[in-house]
Amino acid sequence: MLGKKNGSSRKSNGNNGHNNGNGFPIGTCPICGQENVRLTAHHLKKRSVFGENQCLYYLCRDCHDLLEAYICTMENAILRLGLCSYTRINDTFIRNEGFVTDDELKDIAKDFFEDVNPEEIEIIFKKRGEK
Repeated sequence: MLGKKNGSSRKSNGNNGHNNGNGFPIGTCPICGQENVRLTAHHLKKRSVFGENQCLYYLCRDCHDLLEAYICTMENAILRLGLCSYTRINDTFIRNEGFVTDDELKDIAKDFFEDVNPEEIEIIFKKRGEK
């Protein structure tokens, strides 16, 4: 299991300090409570998916890295559930000699959600814990 717990009950967004001259605010991490630390901006809406946005949460580097590890674990579990979708998009790309239409992508995405078995999520996380 990933994580750390220190009993901190801070709920602010962490951007509670001055700028250190490099564009990073200095303040208290709302997760671990570490004070007078450089805070990094975590995008609540992933930029690679949702584009540039200002939905930010400021965390110390350690807490930011830990949150990103949780997100990566979740994303990997979701992607593993979609193995048949990966197979379909690869097959479609090869069959179409390097091209996949928007309609084909939509069909693959729709089928992914129809094919997902929630019990598989438990299996994926159980296997992850055995490593």
